[in-house]
Amino acid sequence: MTEQVSETEYRSRLMDGMAAAVAEKGYAETTIADIVRLARVSKRTFYEHFASKEDCLLALYTAATDQLIEVIRQAIESAHDMHSRVRCAHRAYLQRIKAHPLLMRTLFIEILAAGSRGLQVRRAANQRFADLLRATGADQHYDSPQKRQITPALAMAIVGGINELILQAMESDQIDQLLLIEEPATALLEAVLARTVAED
Repeated sequence: MTEQVSETEYRSRLMDGMAAAVAEKGYAETTIADIVRLARVSKRTFYEHFASKEDCLLALYTAATDQLIEVIRQAIESAHDMHSRVRCAHRAYLQRIKAHPLLMRTLFIEILAAGSRGLQVRRAANQRFADLLRATGADQHYDSPQKRQITPALAMAIVGGINELILQAMESDQIDQLLLIEEPATALLEAVLARTVAED
């Protein structure tokens, strides 16, 4: 009996094939033939869903970002106070990266091979993480005038700093020790959130 595969399943297979190919050969050396071989589909099917391997990489990046955001959001919703939310959210983020090291290396490093389009989707993803960070402390109410607001720039600076720690771990092949980043990164987040309140 012929296997019935939905269009969504084909697209998912192709993105998985892209992730596997890039992890194996790097983006520059990856060909569409590699992607369809690993996805177990035809080139015709590839071109029915993506115009180029760059389009496929960008779609993979966006889909993986959506999944990361959802993982973090669920972690935040399961906690009841700011301290717990910060720790749960950051731990969920790092555990997700540690559980999928090849995919995450592709997203953190290989996305830059897509040039200006890659940079654009990376910045959009960082903005989403920064917005989520601001939302984490949005319901904290402070009376002290010493408390500062979590501005968009401050949130982005925090996201960038944490991502740099993750990138260093990846580049030095220490992804198995990624959770060691949790303490300094969480300390940074808590220090900032303890003195800030999200701006409306």
